[in-house]
Amino acid sequence: MIQAVPANPLPNQTLSPSCIRRLPDGAVSVSALGGDWVLQASQPLQAKFEQLLERRKQGTLDAEESEEYAAICALDDALSWLNRLARGERKR
Repeated sequence: MIQAVPANPLPNQTLSPSCIRRLPDGAVSVSALGGDWVLQASQPLQAKFEQLLERRKQGTLDAEESEEYAAICALDDALSWLNRLARGERKR
C-alpha cells in the first residue's frame, strides 16, 4: 500500500535552526539500497542515539541530552519524509 506524502513534512516536530545546531557535522549519510539512494543518520549519530535512548529509558537524561535526543528524532522524521518523497517521485 502506498502512503500519501503529507503536505506538511514534519507535522509533529520541526528541524528549527536551534534544533539543527544540536546535530554534529556529518549527521547524515547517503547510501545505496536496491539501486536507490537513501538518506539516513550517520553511524556515529546512530550510536549516540542508542546511548541517549538507553539513558532516556532509565530516566537519567539531563535537559541538554533531552534536547539532543529530540533533535535526532526530528532529523529522523525529516529524513524519513525525504526518502518517502523521493520514492513517490520516482514512481510517477
